[in-house]
Amino acid sequence: LPVKSYTYKENYLSETDRNCGKRMIGFIAEDVDKIYPKACQYDEEGKPEMWNSKILIPAMLDLIQKQHVEIEKIKEKLNEK
Repeated sequence: LPVKSYTYKENYLSETDRNCGKRMIGFIAEDVDKIYPKACQYDEEGKPEMWNSKILIPAMLDLIQKQHVEIEKIKEKLNEK
């Protein structure tokens, strides 16, 4: 999933929202929909609107933990030589 810099569309956030008009770093809902639709939330028309951190972050952590195990195994093999 590509990490991107973006600003929310005009009128998406209220003007009092602290993120209104600011550059954000994160994921684009359309990208999440293509790669991991379970973590995508949709608007009333069924179009991708935002990603759900309660789903996406644990999935990412699971991948990181699996990679950590792989890295440790590779390090052990390298140390055996």
